[in-house]
Amino acid sequence: MAALLGLSTAAPAGAACQALGAGRYHCASTGNPGADGAALRTFIEGRTFPCGSTIILDAGAEYHSILSGGYYYPPVNLKPQAGCSGQQKTQIVSSRLADLPLGRRVSWDERSKMARLVGVGAPTETGLAVSFNEKGVNNYAFRGIAFTTGPGIAGANTTDYLVAFRYEPSDTDSLDSYPRNIEFDRCAFFPYEEERYGPMEKAQEQKAFWRGVSIALNLAGTNLSVHDSLFKGIGGATAWDTAPTITASGATEAEPAVLAAGGIAGSFNLSNHASCATGCTETCAAYGGCVMAAIEGATGEWASLNGVYNLVYNDADSVKVYKGDSYSAYDPSGYDSTGKGELTGTVSLRKIHNRISPVYAVFFSSGQNLEVTNNFIESWGMNVFTGGGGYMPTRHTATVQAGSTSTSIILSHANGLRVGDMLYVAAPGRSVYCTSSAKGCWTGGLRVGKVTAIYGTTVMVTPWGPDGIDVAPATGGLARWHGRNVEGFRLLGNTLFRSDEHMPGGKGYLELKSCLNCLVDGNILTDSAWGLWYLTARNQTGKDPWAVGSQLTFSNNLVGGAKGAPPRLIIAGEDDEHTNTTSENTFFVNNVLPEIRFPNAKTASPFQLYAIFDHGMGIVNGGWLHNTALAMAGASSHRVYAAGGCGDSPAPYGYGHSIRMKDNLASFGDGLQTSACIVNQPGLVKKNLFWADGSASVSTIKSTWAGNEAVADISAELAGACNFANWTNCRLKPDSSFRGTASDGGDPGADIEQVQDHLNGWSRKAGLIDDWNHHRNEAVKAAGTKTVLDFRLIQGGACTVELYVNRNRTVLHGDTQAAGDRMCGRAGNLVDDGRVVFVLGNVAALTPGTEYFYRVTQGAAVMVGSFRTSADAVRSFGLQVSDDAADNLVVEYSRNPDFTESVTTGPVPFAAGRASVRFTAAGGAALYYRWVKRDGLNRRTGTGRTQVAAGG
Repeated sequence: MAALLGLSTAAPAGAACQALGAGRYHCASTGNPGADGAALRTFIEGRTFPCGSTIILDAGAEYHSILSGGYYYPPVNLKPQAGCSGQQKTQIVSSRLADLPLGRRVSWDERSKMARLVGVGAPTETGLAVSFNEKGVNNYAFRGIAFTTGPGIAGANTTDYLVAFRYEPSDTDSLDSYPRNIEFDRCAFFPYEEERYGPMEKAQEQKAFWRGVSIALNLAGTNLSVHDSLFKGIGGATAWDTAPTITASGATEAEPAVLAAGGIAGSFNLSNHASCATGCTETCAAYGGCVMAAIEGATGEWASLNGVYNLVYNDADSVKVYKGDSYSAYDPSGYDSTGKGELTGTVSLRKIHNRISPVYAVFFSSGQNLEVTNNFIESWGMNVFTGGGGYMPTRHTATVQAGSTSTSIILSHANGLRVGDMLYVAAPGRSVYCTSSAKGCWTGGLRVGKVTAIYGTTVMVTPWGPDGIDVAPATGGLARWHGRNVEGFRLLGNTLFRSDEHMPGGKGYLELKSCLNCLVDGNILTDSAWGLWYLTARNQTGKDPWAVGSQLTFSNNLVGGAKGAPPRLIIAGEDDEHTNTTSENTFFVNNVLPEIRFPNAKTASPFQLYAIFDHGMGIVNGGWLHNTALAMAGASSHRVYAAGGCGDSPAPYGYGHSIRMKDNLASFGDGLQTSACIVNQPGLVKKNLFWADGSASVSTIKSTWAGNEAVADISAELAGACNFANWTNCRLKPDSSFRGTASDGGDPGADIEQVQDHLNGWSRKAGLIDDWNHHRNEAVKAAGTKTVLDFRLIQGGACTVELYVNRNRTVLHGDTQAAGDRMCGRAGNLVDDGRVVFVLGNVAALTPGTEYFYRVTQGAAVMVGSFRTSADAVRSFGLQVSDDAADNLVVEYSRNPDFTESVTTGPVPFAAGRASVRFTAAGGAALYYRWVKRDGLNRRTGTGRTQVAAGG
């Protein structure tokens, strides 16, 4: 680290960044990527530009890392900035940024429009393209930039990161030490091999499978945003794989084909096992009967053999060849060489099963207000990961004083500490958790107590969880409390693609080990049957006992693809390795998994029993509501519910409570796990519609789980063929007898129109909801007998609003019953400048204190939502306007949208360039109003946009 901080990066002659004026600088390409990278680093580290400047890099040019003292250092090493106003950012942009439209996700084919920051060099460097290497780096934006590696990394090394936070905070550092106000906009992250060889599933050269990037983006901090960007080709086989290359010279025409070479089975450590009779399955792999290998060198009729396949033991000198995706998708199918004739020449085979680990595309270890929106995120391992890094900072630290015991801890101060908090203290190191030999024992010098009372600086504690305090803490040792979780994380409108066709493994699409106040909404998760997505709260290093997964919602996501959808929608709030805080209010709501595929479901001997809804420990108030989760036809060996680890937790976590499974449309399989986790709360499993696709009959399900329904043939109840390609059919048909039978009056399963809305981001684009799925105050103004919807026009086509009195939107309210009354341009509405203000209740009054449901349609865009009217009453409204020249301000208002019969409030003078006016709207009225600025002679000098208030 010291060498990096002291690095001299004087730019070679001819390479320099030039001022263009108006806060713009151009770091032009000279055709020498090394010189240009050095010039860029020198310029940025020199900090001769003010915050808010724009640094332009040439599209298509490369800016390489710099060699110094035998090490390569990234071309961009960001420094803290002074003089930044709010969210003002210094921008590093491509010269062709204008060719990448704002708000649209970039594509792989648009790389030529981007400037490139390239980590090069091997074998001594990590290949970073950008580093955050000091405390408090702030206020930068990358726009239209590609982050990648060079050929020096490929095949010789594996970089940890492309972009990374490299400052290592201490236990006493606060969140201010971390980066803040950092943005990645219309960028691309990929390794050199992805561009050189193409996607692994299409590659025919062995080198294509040895990849150079483990983690694309690794950050922690405040106000971090990644949007409209692309992550591709992250993960693969490690470049340090020393597996030998085997040459095969003989082949047998068959399905599967058989390749022969002396001692080939032993070279690949393959053994014979009965489970391999049907190909490379999980069971076969577990017993060493198959392995993945890259094959190259085949020609002629055999050329299609080049790529990745699974080799299955045949005998000591030959192997059977199965398709490369059979291990990950469990659909064994042999490589068919029938009719190809004799194999000419030789082919080489090399094992590639030693994968890079871990692999993450986006990794946020800690921070707050973190947004990942509208990106394509590809990874063979984990697409997105939060927490788990052991870097959860806190402002609250103290030292332990003499006289402390395991139950009474004396601190140098107890500022901010509260009863119920987790207090972590240093203690003599020894084994602290050894409840299960299968899980092993943990040792360490940390203990945790839950605060029961505070007397000045003396704190009473009780042991909590695996690291519960049972010895006196170390005098003079560190005490910490109120650590920060990952807070305010939003994953919205992304495509998460797990490219495991040739690289099976990794945990899944998404894992949240720390997340407080988080939303995962409107994403497409494809294409892996292995891709779990879940909360599993973890205090990974033992230093963060406040790790939690609370106020967390997974909603309106679509999961599946050619390989099916993964099982196990997991909520687990307990860490059985180290102490963490009990999680609360964690739900899966309104998600669609149309073709769940259970591992080994197509083999004779299922390897493991999986559940769709999986409940861990340490959750209070959570569960699964209104999800559609259906297994592929013929899938077996699964349950609709299982309580993972139920009864396996040390005190004091217990089972948790208020775990609900309601209003879902789900495959039942072999049933619900009958454990204390759910049997003790039978009333919380209700109003589900189960497909009796396993061993339990319809009558058994309905009698055992009263309050739920079941059918033997789910297809008879659906709108059409329900699969990933036709997922909008995964709704009840209009005449199904189960419509409206959910506990809230809706249909069992997901609201398909709502999922479509959120996948496309229509309601957000129209301004109806914000990034937390809340109605914007200015967009939905619900009153008593009237309500105003104020939204933007986001596309052409007919614009209509329909108002319904029931949740599944089958019964229209009288206000929009007639076709003409649904038109956005009906009398009393405003349609101007790309905006619609629709006044509901003008044709037929609404009922105060009632929930209503709406559908807004603009061409192909359909937006749905609900609101509740309030009591009818007089309401007060206000406006504030700034102007340094105007003399006074009035508000002009009327019951008519054309402002006939308008009334004007009394004038309010401007003071210090600002004026505020308040006025009232009577109950049951719709009031159209706008501000008017006037000069000293009361002449109109400006008029504001018309707004509508609903009195009452």
